[in-house]
Amino acid sequence: MRGSFEWIEMTRRGGQVKRCHTMRTLKEQNNGEHSFGVAMLAISLCESNVKLLDHKLLAAALMHDLHEQQFGDTPAPVKWMNDYSNVLEDAERQFDLDNHLYVELSEKQKEVLFWADKMEYMFHCLEEMRLGNRDQSVLGGFDRSVGRLVNMAPPTQEAKDMLTSLQGEYNGLKK
Repeated sequence: MRGSFEWIEMTRRGGQVKRCHTMRTLKEQNNGEHSFGVAMLAISLCESNVKLLDHKLLAAALMHDLHEQQFGDTPAPVKWMNDYSNVLEDAERQFDLDNHLYVELSEKQKEVLFWADKMEYMFHCLEEMRLGNRDQSVLGGFDRSVGRLVNMAPPTQEAKDMLTSLQGEYNGLKK
């Protein structure tokens, strides 16, 4: 049950899962750090539309990857494999439902969460680049995230502006 001692322990374990384990990184990141960044980005992306920003969106941002304690941080190329992706999504959804992690969001809130999740990863890539990491997994990860977002309509003006800023910073660091 949400809020119980056991539930809090389970969510804390989920926050400790290491991310990006297939990338050559200089600084490790865990789900807790990532989810905090996603929640902060969700706040920023909803600045002009405060009706989008509610406790459900923030809860979803904080809990969106907690199922990885059961399944691990599956590398993106594996998630993109259709047969595997469907099985993994079903298993993750069931874990979320069984453990009271699922949060019902509007379609617009789902878009904000998607953008915030991708952008937080892009910020992680920028941090790696600032530390001197020019590994192809970092550069390619940033480029793949941009590719996922540029073909979508941004959910808010702030999302569009943030993507432009991220791309500008990336281009400046690549020089």
